[in-house]
Amino acid sequence: MKAPQWVAILCAFHIASLALGQAEVRATVMLDRTQAGALTGRYYVKVTLENCPTARMCTFRLNLPTAYAFNNAAASANTWIVDMRAGADVETIQAGSPPTAAPVLFAEAATGTNVKGVQVVALLKAEAKNSKHVCDIVFTSRGRATLAPITFEAGSVSVKDQALNPITAPARVVRANAHFGDLNWDGGIGLNDFDAWVTAWKQGTDLPFADIAPVVSGSASQPATALSSQTPSGIGLDDFDAWVTAWKSSQ
Repeated sequence: MKAPQWVAILCAFHIASLALGQAEVRATVMLDRTQAGALTGRYYVKVTLENCPTARMCTFRLNLPTAYAFNNAAASANTWIVDMRAGADVETIQAGSPPTAAPVLFAEAATGTNVKGVQVVALLKAEAKNSKHVCDIVFTSRGRATLAPITFEAGSVSVKDQALNPITAPARVVRANAHFGDLNWDGGIGLNDFDAWVTAWKQGTDLPFADIAPVVSGSASQPATALSSQTPSGIGLDDFDAWVTAWKSSQ
C-alpha cells in the first residue's frame, strides 16, 4: 500500500475517533423557556448522555448550592419532589385507565449542609443514539447567587447497558456561570446575555435571572467575584448598568 493511502486511512480513523468522542454524563445549564419560546425567569440543568449509544440506565446525584432555589411546582406525594422534566430519551410505560405514557424516571431530594442534591434514576430507550436526553432539573437564581459550582456527587454516577454491564462515563458540568453578568451560563459575558436581559425587561414581569442588582459582594467591575443581593427589586436601569459594567470589564 502506498504512503498516501496509509495517510488517508489514518486521517479517516482520526476523524471517526473525534466524531465518536468519549462517553460522558453531561450537565448543561440553560435559560428556561416555555414551548412558545418565552423566558420563564428560571434556569434548568439539561442532563444528557454523550457517546453512549448502548446505554439503557443512568443514575446520578447532582448537587446545587443552597443559594439556588428549586421551583417546587411539580411537588407531590410521590418521588416528584423537585421540578423535573423527563428527557425525550427516557423509556415510558403504559399506565392508568385510559392508558397514559409515564416516564421511567425517579427523582428524590438529598439535602446536605450547603447543597440541595437531586438523586436521579432513569431507564432509557433502546435506540442507539449518540446523545441521549435524560432529564431537566429546573431551579431559580436571582442574579448571581454564589461562587459555588453545580457538581455531580463523586461516586454517584452509574451508566449501564441492556445487560446491566457498566459503561465508563465520567460526569462534568459544561456550563458553570463563571462570571457576574453571564446570564445564560455560557461561560462569557456577551450579546446573548444582553439579548436575554432585554427580552426579560420587555416581558415586564419579574424574571429573577435578570434582576442582578444591587451587588452585595465584590463589584460589578470584577465579574469573577461579584454576587447579587438576591432581593427582589424588579428589572430596571440599575440592573442594566451593572451588566454593562461587568461586560466592559470582561473585554
